[in-house]
Amino acid sequence: MSIQWISPSRIEYLLQEDFTGIDITSNLLLSNAARARLQFYARTDGIVCCTEEAEALAHLRKVDVMLTQASGTPITAQQPFFALEGAAQGVHSIWKVCMNLFEHYSALATKTHTMVQAIHAVNPNTNLYVTRKSIPGTRDLATKAIHAGGAFLHRLGLAETILIFEEHRVLMGGKQALLKQLPALKRQACEKKVFIECCAADAVDYLAAGADGIQLDKLPVTQATQIITTLRANFPHATLTLAGGINPSNCREYAASGADGLITSAPLYAPPLDMGVIMTPVSPC
Repeated sequence: MSIQWISPSRIEYLLQEDFTGIDITSNLLLSNAARARLQFYARTDGIVCCTEEAEALAHLRKVDVMLTQASGTPITAQQPFFALEGAAQGVHSIWKVCMNLFEHYSALATKTHTMVQAIHAVNPNTNLYVTRKSIPGTRDLATKAIHAGGAFLHRLGLAETILIFEEHRVLMGGKQALLKQLPALKRQACEKKVFIECCAADAVDYLAAGADGIQLDKLPVTQATQIITTLRANFPHATLTLAGGINPSNCREYAASGADGLITSAPLYAPPLDMGVIMTPVSPC
């Protein structure tokens, strides 16, 4: 899977958020001639993410990248995966920005990867989709980490898919009004699939009326399995997904239900991956 590209303006913003033109501590303590080498390592195994952004940050500060691993690569505890070398003041100016990117988004990628591996061990035909419940302003980096972990984003935004909730139906007259409008909706948006989140009792009617897929929410595993088996027998071409409460502890069981996709927010709440650095002088300060 190719990894998402982050724009140069976004990289500059990440730098300027922390480095406002001067690092007072480094400026007072380190000479312009001082050079340093900085190595990053994780204290646990994981999936690395955002090394490309760190490399772009290094380029902005004219610091050399001596070692790197592509986003999505497994990394081993205590083994350096990224290293910088250059002017000590330049190295210090991007140290924490790089660390924050590595810790937060490698954690997201790692938790995503763990769930993907667990799901595919049970059912290789079931895919993991992570919701867009990322911290506002961070969706681009969160999406990159999700891809690095081997999953997909459920929806990039409101314009990407047609997904009809009860909150839509209640404003248009309910179930019968949607059933009546569904053929016209499919003609108007013929390039888009129409998905409906609904209860199991309504799923048959919506699929019979032409819905392309059903999203079932917050069902116990046993019930989800029974419903998917029934719907699959009657609508073999329908896409059936499960959402609500799916996490690393139960994703194997939900994968065994036969769902086409499992939708979760769990990776977005991963605690930062614990990382450390080794700073060494290349020339005196």
